[in-house]
Amino acid sequence: RRRGGVVPAGTYYETQHIYHGVASGTVHAWQATTVFSPGATVAAVNISRDGAVFQQLAERIAYTGGAMSVTIACPSALAGAMLGFGYTYAAGSLRVYSYLDNTESVFTLQP
Repeated sequence: RRRGGVVPAGTYYETQHIYHGVASGTVHAWQATTVFSPGATVAAVNISRDGAVFQQLAERIAYTGGAMSVTIACPSALAGAMLGFGYTYAAGSLRVYSYLDNTESVFTLQP
């Protein structure tokens, strides 16, 4: 699988949240909307879990190969926190791989 790719600016809707290798525990219904700035270095994210707003974030993003390094800018309680993800982008589809919980979020660029 090809890693990385240039992420165009725009609004992306999460169309799938895939759990890999979950043996037990609660599986939630996730929905996220992400808006990337030109260059995709800043993003505003609104995340819902099981139909309720879960988190709203502003992020700064850096890319290296197939890795996405995210630094949270706000809310202030999380400011400065850093997270690492794998990602692929091709033809309007952004896949983000979380190493923390072994999940994959699939986002589609909106027209």
